[in-house]
Amino acid sequence: MLDENETRAFSKSKSGRNILVLSFEFTPTKQDYLKAFRSFYLTRWKEQALLLSIAFIMIACSLLAALQGNLGEFRYFIFALFGLLFFFLLYAVVISPLIVANKVSKDERLNSPVLYELRDEHIEIKNKFSEHKMDWGSFQKIIETEEYLLLIYTVNKNAFQIIPKRAFVTSDDEKKFIKVAQERINNASKSAPKPKKKSITARQMLLIILISILVACGAMVYMSILQNT
Repeated sequence: MLDENETRAFSKSKSGRNILVLSFEFTPTKQDYLKAFRSFYLTRWKEQALLLSIAFIMIACSLLAALQGNLGEFRYFIFALFGLLFFFLLYAVVISPLIVANKVSKDERLNSPVLYELRDEHIEIKNKFSEHKMDWGSFQKIIETEEYLLLIYTVNKNAFQIIPKRAFVTSDDEKKFIKVAQERINNASKSAPKPKKKSITARQMLLIILISILVACGAMVYMSILQNT
């Protein structure tokens, strides 16, 4: 096993098929999981844009109702929508990462030193409890944040492997990992069959409910304004 935070690059082997390109080791911590999950959510710009749009429309409806003197009829309804939106954000950014981090801190398998070995055809992840060999098609993409690299799974896009940047001794090792991972993932995705359509997730369903309620609220405010004009 390597010393913690030690990174080694290896020359190509004669086999030409199972070439070890790079290896590194690190010890994941509770803070790693906490920060990585928060960073992952903040990179999901589509959900952020949708939630910000919902909040903007809700504020616009509230102001419009207030200007027309009809806010009293809808204030509890609007406050309930704001509360639901706030809870959604609180759960995604604070509560959910804390739940995961607390589970990790109690599971030795998830906070023991882990060794990554990057090979031409797959990536190997090892610790003292288990060894996993995954081909590059198992991952959809790699996301880079300020402190972490996240390997996003293809099947479950809400799951990922966390790699703290401190695992790399030099910036060249970090750049090499990103380049190799992106190239292998892109090559694997080109040859992979198209995935089947998935059912709606709980988070997507909640967003649909929020939008439906918002549309209903806007319609009620608009109809009330028409009746009073």
